[in-house]
Amino acid sequence: MKFMVVTHSMSLTGAPKVAIDIANYFSESSEVLLVCVNSEHKDNFRSKLKNACKIYSIPNALITSNIINKTCNFILRKTTRKIFNVKTMWFSFLLKNLQPDIILFNTFYHTDLQNFAQGKNIPTIRYIHENTGFLKNLTASEINILNSSSLNIGCAPSVVKDARELGIKIDQTFYPATTDNLLDHTASSKQVTKKSRNKILTVGSDGFRKGFGYAVDISKSLTGYEYSWYGDITDQMEQNSIKCQGLVDSVPFYKY
Repeated sequence: MKFMVVTHSMSLTGAPKVAIDIANYFSESSEVLLVCVNSEHKDNFRSKLKNACKIYSIPNALITSNIINKTCNFILRKTTRKIFNVKTMWFSFLLKNLQPDIILFNTFYHTDLQNFAQGKNIPTIRYIHENTGFLKNLTASEINILNSSSLNIGCAPSVVKDARELGIKIDQTFYPATTDNLLDHTASSKQVTKKSRNKILTVGSDGFRKGFGYAVDISKSLTGYEYSWYGDITDQMEQNSIKCQGLVDSVPFYKY
């Protein structure tokens, strides 16, 4: 089976790391095609993937903002009634050549690409990491495309809640966005103590988009717990009941 994973970034931040784990997991039993709709990526991203995984990223020349691309996009949209642009043409060509059996989109972005996959009767899955701050920008037509997926899953209860409030049909079971390496490290850590069970940790930058408001509500309800947040909170939000730790190079998960 050919299993395609579409991600919006090849950085080593949260969601792309999950894409790496998904790709590595399925490479044990399937041919994995990791597609990035962004030409830029970290040099060590490739080193995190097993050799069986194949990477395809859109050529930088096709997404660079210049007069040639703008003209091509204008002509394509006009002549195809907004069906095609440079990016969707590239993805359509990729599907024709690779012929995947199933596609997992590791983001809510790029619903236009999903249209082409479903037009070729390829089952699609959406793994959504984003809260209302992102999801609220979806148009009605984009939500309809998401709802035509074989399955939409969320990485957290707040994502499931927000998606449903916006009319996105999402599975009620959430699948935490974490990595095997992190789970292994946490499980094997000898520094975890009984006291740490009274602590809650969230990691994420940009509080509004990552559901900081939910964290505030939870911390006020569970007064017997110490709530910490790692990441850059740029919005002017209530922080009294949460210890905001800011950006760090390494999150000390063993303390929690």
